[in-house]
Amino acid sequence: MDPEAIEPPPPPPVLPGERHLVVPRIARDRAEARILAEICDGPFRPPDARVAATIEPAQALFVPFWRVDIRRWDDAKRLEEERLGYAGIPVGLGPGDPSTAWMVCAQRAFPYEIKHPGSMIPSDSRPVLVHASSLQPGDPDPSYGWTIVDADVDQGTGRALAIAAYRRLSLDAGALLAQLEQIETAVHTLHFVWYPVWFARYRYQGQNAPTRDGLFHVGISAVDETCIAAVHPSKLQAGAARIKKLFGFGG
Repeated sequence: MDPEAIEPPPPPPVLPGERHLVVPRIARDRAEARILAEICDGPFRPPDARVAATIEPAQALFVPFWRVDIRRWDDAKRLEEERLGYAGIPVGLGPGDPSTAWMVCAQRAFPYEIKHPGSMIPSDSRPVLVHASSLQPGDPDPSYGWTIVDADVDQGTGRALAIAAYRRLSLDAGALLAQLEQIETAVHTLHFVWYPVWFARYRYQGQNAPTRDGLFHVGISAVDETCIAAVHPSKLQAGAARIKKLFGFGG
């Protein structure tokens, strides 16, 4: 057998010595109701979603994240940072303030991505926000019955991704941050965190489906019900379909 034809084994999961978790608060029935609402409700959802979407049972996952507390040294930019807080940039991060930090998913395959709010169509998902006081040391209790998702993003990579995202979104947001690349930043704290997520895939085969087997998903925070990951059928097509239905066009 050709040695070059043998695929190398996958790297071992990332599992740092110091780990933390956030305890889930949202039960399955509440999470599934929230997932259903994410799929069916709102002006940019297909009007036939309730009958044309087949939703798989929600999976209870502990997803790994790096919680990276990034601070900027220049207090003169604080006001602008607060103005840009809607962009997912942590706000109010004065010295010693543990209220929030950048959450970088430590599993590349998990679909956690924040779409810039300057887009013509707003994002369906929101950033994961974790207060330092909600962190508990250790791993999830097996009695939870939740699936623990392996991590494959190490600490150094997570740190670099957080800093890059901080700078990118700040520059995209514009205004007074044109020189952000020259502004010194510092990582004050960095934690590995198991974060609880209710995740469900669904197939939509209605009038706005891109294919007959359109596969989509929704991920809901098991802490505060925030939608942290989502891909749905085309918003533009769904919005147009609702307008047509509202005014009686096209049957």
